[in-house]
Amino acid sequence: MTYSGGRPGDSGPDATSARADSQPSVDALLDVLADAHRRFLVEFLREQPAETCSFAAAIDHVVARAEREREEQLDHDDVELQFYHRHLPKLADAGLLEYDTRSETIRYRPNERLELLFDGIQELRTD
Repeated sequence: MTYSGGRPGDSGPDATSARADSQPSVDALLDVLADAHRRFLVEFLREQPAETCSFAAAIDHVVARAEREREEQLDHDDVELQFYHRHLPKLADAGLLEYDTRSETIRYRPNERLELLFDGIQELRTD
């Protein structure tokens, strides 16, 4: 199952697994990468052994990275809610991660086209 969060409109594992098996469009990948918090999560997941981490570790990383980059304090609980209700479902719908609510584990599903776009964005940010 791609996202076991029980969001409204989900019709069970068959609905999410069908989306996970298809290749996301370039537009969908760009939409995923348009948000800095989602980019910080992708960056973090790419660095993890077995490309897996806990939800808490991911949120801690995103908050710390965003605060360093933007030099502003973020509300940890707000970021957590945003990830649970918006960011994780978007990434799961694109087939880029699996999130298990029971174990609170996030598993990254590498995608070559996402990686190319991500690396290009990172390169532009360092110029």
